[in-house]
Amino acid sequence: MEARRAWARQIHAQQVGRRFAEAVVILDRKADPNVAFVDDGDLAWAQNVVPEDVQTYLRIRAYAGLQTRTLGDDARGDLQRSSAYRADLLRSAATDFEVWTTGLAAYDRAVATAARHGEPAPAPVFVPTAVEEGIAKLAADKARRLTEAAARRAGGSSGAGGTPAGKPPGTPPTGTAKTDDDEEPTPDAPAGPKR
Repeated sequence: MEARRAWARQIHAQQVGRRFAEAVVILDRKADPNVAFVDDGDLAWAQNVVPEDVQTYLRIRAYAGLQTRTLGDDARGDLQRSSAYRADLLRSAATDFEVWTTGLAAYDRAVATAARHGEPAPAPVFVPTAVEEGIAKLAADKARRLTEAAARRAGGSSGAGGTPAGKPPGTPPTGTAKTDDDEEPTPDAPAGPKR
């Protein structure tokens, strides 16, 4: 009895992986601007198989100009490969913030271009909240790294003060810093060298 259950679970997992990989092929074709036709019945089936955030991720990849790897027939029937493919695509859709950022920028440009030319706007993109938070964190990290790099180039560690770029650390800054020998001339003191 237990062996039968294990066999049934394996067959189910194999079917889940195969269906997912087949659905990705259909959704990838739909997202490709070079593909003119995708059957509505096939598309509806694929949309029921693949989670919405992955569907959106596939569209975003297309806007970013990236091709999504798909599995061939033999690989789709292989439990290990189809399961790994499904897990990788689910993970990427949730964590690939660089691609989301690039694709969303391209999507925004496509919306602006459509508005400029009076063409229909692309279908809306619904970005998961966790992805929006990840994109914001990525942007904040990039801004911090840029600030730190600018501070290092300027010779300081906090972005304020330091030596000008191109001078080795420890070189005193040039400018109007005063020393003990500098004195302000008084209005009644004659101009000229001090003795």
